[in-house]
Amino acid sequence: MIWCISRRLWIPCRVWPLGNGDLGALVWCEPQHIQIAVNKCDLWDDLTGIAPDEFQRNAPHYEEDVTSLRHACRITIDLGMPFMDWWYLKDFEARLDLARGMVTIRSETPFGRMNACIFVSSATKSLLVNVQVQAGESWAPGISMTRWGSLCFHGLV
Repeated sequence: MIWCISRRLWIPCRVWPLGNGDLGALVWCEPQHIQIAVNKCDLWDDLTGIAPDEFQRNAPHYEEDVTSLRHACRITIDLGMPFMDWWYLKDFEARLDLARGMVTIRSETPFGRMNACIFVSSATKSLLVNVQVQAGESWAPGISMTRWGSLCFHGLV
């Protein structure tokens, strides 16, 4: 188990990888958001702009230039308040539990408390996210999913 405790020590170790061999996620915290980059092992894309006669199936080195692994999406959980801004943190703990393949995040600020649990299930091949917020004001956290492009470094040897 890897964990970060204290409002001053969380910045260097704030990115946590999760995965089950098929579905992967990279989880990190921003002052008011939890970000999750989702990837899948078989999400490949062919490079556009290559004429069919230029593609040589018997040249393995050329195949690396025309295909690349792509990210599936980026999930943003908007907490609505700076629950993870180090300036406001009273308490913070984030754990990467390698045995269970789970990230748990807990924070406390003057605005309230936040608990999150992120898990990649191998049985259902899905990403499970549970976020609970306790605050003086009543509101619901927002969630959005966007296509998050990947960089393709073709032509580099």
